[in-house]
Amino acid sequence: MDKRSSERFDAEGTVLRHAGHGPSRHMLGDLSVNGCRLSGIEQQIAVGSNVQLTLLSSIDVSGTVRWAKDGNVGIEFDDRLSEAAVKYFAFREEGSRQAIITLDAFGRRLPPLSPSNLPEPANR
Repeated sequence: MDKRSSERFDAEGTVLRHAGHGPSRHMLGDLSVNGCRLSGIEQQIAVGSNVQLTLLSSIDVSGTVRWAKDGNVGIEFDDRLSEAAVKYFAFREEGSRQAIITLDAFGRRLPPLSPSNLPEPANR
């Protein structure tokens, strides 16, 4: 039985995971207001670990690893992510970006998703 309390969307983007050995880049697999799936994880991340993620240069979230399998990890966020942030990363089932204009709380348009929106890892 699925325990998720919110709709999860296929998503695409690069996020930074901040850990003791320094930041690392991972692919976002799916996203909801309550959590996400990261893919392409090469080093094991223990279930129950606390993680810090940067989705965009101004969207930092913390959470807990709830599962890890085959290079993927599921993370439950400590605080809900905004619906606008989720829609920003969301895709239609066909795989193309939804034609959604996302705005912040002040009505300003959010920047397009791009690896350039992420800060550079400190260990480069």
